[in-house]
Amino acid sequence: MSHKYIIILLLVIWLVNCTENPLSNDDDNKIEKEKISGKVILDDGTSSDGIFVWLQGFNLNTLTDENGKFEIKLPLPENQNGGSGNTGKFTLYFFMSNYQSSTIDIEFANGKILEEQDNITNSGKLRDNDTLFALFNCKGLLSEEEDTDELLLKFDRDTVKAKFLFQFDVFDNSAQVFSLRQDRVPSNHGFFRTGIIFEPVDKDHDMVLVKTSKAQLDYDALSSNSTIYWSLDSLLYKNDFEEIEYLVSPYITVDHPELPVEFWDALGREKLEFTSAYLEYPIKIKKDKIKVVKY
Repeated sequence: MSHKYIIILLLVIWLVNCTENPLSNDDDNKIEKEKISGKVILDDGTSSDGIFVWLQGFNLNTLTDENGKFEIKLPLPENQNGGSGNTGKFTLYFFMSNYQSSTIDIEFANGKILEEQDNITNSGKLRDNDTLFALFNCKGLLSEEEDTDELLLKFDRDTVKAKFLFQFDVFDNSAQVFSLRQDRVPSNHGFFRTGIIFEPVDKDHDMVLVKTSKAQLDYDALSSNSTIYWSLDSLLYKNDFEEIEYLVSPYITVDHPELPVEFWDALGREKLEFTSAYLEYPIKIKKDKIKVVKY
C-alpha cells in the first residue's frame, strides 16, 4: 500500500474517533437527560415570573418565566452522588419571599425519577400547578404628591429631605418583615434601620441606595388582615442621582424559618444584603416611578 493511501486511511480513522468517541462530552450532550418541569402561580394574580425553584439534594435551581413555568434538567446518574446516582425522597422548593413557600417531595432511584408517583408524571412533569399564597403585598407611595401624573423628585439645592410612604396589605400574621439589622446577620450590616432603593428604569444607569435611620414599622408590626403604612424620612444628595427615571422600593427581607440552611446558600446570601445584589432577591413589590429633576 502506498504512503498516500496509508495517510488517507489514518485520516479517516482519526475523523471517526473524533466524531464517534463514546467517552466524549459531545455524546453526553446528545443523551436525553431527565428533567423536572411544571408551573407555579401566585394566588393574587401577580405576574409569576422570578419564583425561585430549588431541588434539595441535587442542589439545582432555576427561576420561573413570565408564565410561571420552569424546567430543571437532572445530571446523568453517573454524575450524581459519586457515580451511584441519588436514591431517596428529595424536596422541590418554590419561593417568593412575601408569599408562603411551597414544597413537593419527589422520589428517586439510582438517579432517576421513580415511576408511578402521585404528584409527578414518569416524564418529570408536575401533575398540578403549584400555588403560592401571599403573606403581604407592598407598594410604594411618595408623600405630598403633586397634582400630576408624574412623580417628581426635585433638587434645587445640594440636598433634599424627602418622605416616602410604603403601604403594606397584610394577609397572614405569620409574616415577619426584617427591614432593620438582625441579630443573626453579621454586624457588618451597619446600624442603619432600613433603606430605600432607587432602581433606574434604564438598566444602563447605576442604582442608588439610601440608608435611613428612621422607620415607623418594626419587624413584628405586621398583623393579619390589615393595611399599615411605613414612613421613611431620607436626606438625598443631588450628586448621587442622575436626571432619569427611577423605580422606588424599600429594603426588606422576610423571615422563613421553614427553609433549611442549604436553601439560603443556593439562593445566595449576598442577595439579602443592602447592595445591588438585592435586586435579585425574589420579592414582589409594586414600585412607584419617580423622575429626578435638577435645577
